[in-house]
Amino acid sequence: MSIPTNHQASHSKGKGFRKPLVCPYCQHSFPLTWRRYWAAPLGGHRCPQCRKTSRLKDNSLWVWPIRMAGIIVGGITSFALAAYILKHFLIGILFFIIGSFGIVFITDKWLDGHLRRLEPSKAKQ
Repeated sequence: MSIPTNHQASHSKGKGFRKPLVCPYCQHSFPLTWRRYWAAPLGGHRCPQCRKTSRLKDNSLWVWPIRMAGIIVGGITSFALAAYILKHFLIGILFFIIGSFGIVFITDKWLDGHLRRLEPSKAKQ
């Protein structure tokens, strides 16, 4: 039995949102923290070991439906709770927006850390 050399397929046994990203250049794995997530809004991450920039592989065909489901579920739930408890339509709309963005950011970070992979960047290193 041989040891697998494809580090892209394996993740650590850690639980939660701190799954590692694997650098396509040096195969160093590093966690996708909230700080790193907010610092790279377009998906470009710099490896802490080799300092080269790589991008998250674009999988928009299946990422966008999950994001849209998050907007619908989080937004409608927040709107319904605000409208029922506070009995005010405009506050319900505000809660819809806040709930939608909250769920979308949480699910997007989870998708980036768990299901998407880094690929070499075409930009100048």
